[in-house]
Amino acid sequence: MRFLHRLLSFLVAIIIIAFSVMNRHDITLLWAPGEPAIVLPLYIIFFAGIFFGLIAAAYATSWLRLKAFTRARAAERKAGGLESERTALHEEVTALKADERHQTQSEGGNPSTSLVSEGEKS
Repeated sequence: MRFLHRLLSFLVAIIIIAFSVMNRHDITLLWAPGEPAIVLPLYIIFFAGIFFGLIAAAYATSWLRLKAFTRARAAERKAGGLESERTALHEEVTALKADERHQTQSEGGNPSTSLVSEGEKS
């Protein structure tokens, strides 16, 4: 694997060097009328474009990952709030059931029939 990596790196270096030698002609860059012109070899302009493109792609990728991370954190907070609400409701239901059992036992009735509504008893 290391050999393959070195071989590929060597081939890429040869291609870059060949490209640079073949495109060493000077190019004049004019940013705006009235400003001085910049004269650079074509390969420098080409590689600068690639470099700035990689920088822009890295920025966009990190921005999208940050956006996804922010959404995940918001979902976590919402899930935590819902979990605490579920726990509170569960405790409330348990307390109501215990209170109902206590009332039924104090009346001497059957605890299983105490959950039937008043309309169904008649």
